[in-house]
Amino acid sequence: MNEFHKAKLSEEIRRCSILKYGYPLNATRLADEYNLRAHKATVISRETARKWLRGISFPDPVKLQILINWLEISAEAIYPPPPKNKYYQLVKDGNPLDNAISISVCHLTDSSKKIVLSLSTQLEASQSNQEGGSNA
Repeated sequence: MNEFHKAKLSEEIRRCSILKYGYPLNATRLADEYNLRAHKATVISRETARKWLRGISFPDPVKLQILINWLEISAEAIYPPPPKNKYYQLVKDGNPLDNAISISVCHLTDSSKKIVLSLSTQLEASQSNQEGGSNA
């Protein structure tokens, strides 16, 4: 998981624990409370909880689901959709291209984003020309 998602999870654990308990959980309390709910999942150490709180590591999907259910964390807060602008949301016929492609574009340099946008525009123009030529 990238640094953005680790930081967002850290923020959400703090925000949601304040809403639920009235204060942010420290690593010991986070680990203890998590382990009470872990059931068949692997329990975590205080060190693991500390890494989640500091945005150093990210839980595996099973542990993340426990956190989401327990603290009522919004998955959208951790995995927000890409911003809607010409570099992030490549659209063909009103349908966004595969989300993985859009997210990948988010991490490109500005010059690379311009190249992708240019290629996308050229491809769209080419497809429009082909469609227009077949209708004539």
